Amino acid sequence: MSKTIEYKLREGAKSTKEVLGEHLYHKISQALNQYEFNPDLQLESRLTGMILELSARDVTVMLASDGILRLSISQALCALVKLVPELESIATAFEEESKMSLTQDDIGTLVYTSVAKLEPALASKITGTS
Repeated sequence: MSKTIEYKLREGAKSTKEVLGEHLYHKISQALNQYEFNPDLQLESRLTGMILELSARDVTVMLASDGILRLSISQALCALVKLVPELESIATAFEEESKMSLTQDDIGTLVYTSVAKLEPALASKITGTS
């Protein structure tokens, strides 16, 4: 967890979800800043809300890795296209860019996180990471 997030949590003024949500919203806004879309869609807020439905641990992993965050945004955008078809061109372009932004470390983190959900005690041994 980043020092900023830890500090805000120690202040006690905000819940974990609120602190993670603020950081997540900022990063999502940055990731989408090159795309033009109707501001009435409140796309950043929608995506933030969708991603915050995940566990705090998963969101923290996303905040630590731009590649993993971009992948998650891409997945959320694809889900939103079903409700808001006008987002299809943005979702397609974002998905292509997201594929290019994943590093080997990102892929390792994704594998570890997935295995840890199934076998927490053995995840490090199975994946060779921690």
